[in-house]
Amino acid sequence: MCKPILATAGFSTISFVLGAVTSMVYGFLWMKIATYVNARTALEPRTGGEKAFIIAFRYGAVMGFLLAANGLLVLYININVFKLYYGDDWGGPFEFDDPRNPVVINENVGDIAGMGSVIFSSYAESYCATLVVAFISSFGINHELTSMLYPRIVSSVGIIVCLITILFATDFLEIKAVKEIKSILKNQLITLIVLMIVRFAIVSWIALPSSFTIFNFKFQKVVKNWPLFLCVVVGLWADLITGFVTEYYTNNAHNLVQDVADSCQTGAAINVIFGLHWDTNLSLFLSLLS
Repeated sequence: MCKPILATAGFSTISFVLGAVTSMVYGFLWMKIATYVNARTALEPRTGGEKAFIIAFRYGAVMGFLLAANGLLVLYININVFKLYYGDDWGGPFEFDDPRNPVVINENVGDIAGMGSVIFSSYAESYCATLVVAFISSFGINHELTSMLYPRIVSSVGIIVCLITILFATDFLEIKAVKEIKSILKNQLITLIVLMIVRFAIVSWIALPSSFTIFNFKFQKVVKNWPLFLCVVVGLWADLITGFVTEYYTNNAHNLVQDVADSCQTGAAINVIFGLHWDTNLSLFLSLLS
């Protein structure tokens, strides 16, 4: 009785340490790269803003790839550590419906408890949640590893697609004036979404069976593979809309930001009120969208 509990405790400890160390490493690399790149970006406008944009854009791409790669690396290590403890028994030391089973505890909680404010923590926790959902489906019962790793495959394909679309903004399309940056970024985002949808359709068709069962302890439901693909598509378009709406509320080319700037002439209090007003509107819209 003691051995399974110690094994679970050891695995949980290793997972926690890996997550904490990776978060610290990610934050350190973020500041290290930012310190270097911000200096370069500040100096480049002496010869034109186009070069500064490319440097800043590539820096953002590096941090995005680092985020996804760290998440995949930590999950890879955790899965291998799990197999060292339990072998190929994905059910763990307890029965599936045993209240001591971590999967049961996670289901009872109902969501990712204590979602961190750090972007890496949020990404990793959401990632793990999708793996838990895959585990409690027929994928986990039948040990269908490819289907269980569908979230990881989606993220891996996303890295490849992002790498391709980044080239559109930095290499394929030449920026001749600063005013062209806005349109190039928008076109790059739309291209990214379209390519993502095509790739995810292929991945969903190959990695997922035509139908599978989701178990909710007392209930079970048969689900087709296309709703999963539809969820990914809806999330992609929601992200795109979020980006465009946020850009509208924060771009100084639009009246909203100009009104906030003009309110400074009447005092700091009016400026704060204007800013909070538009910020509340944006937050409400994003909440309804999500």
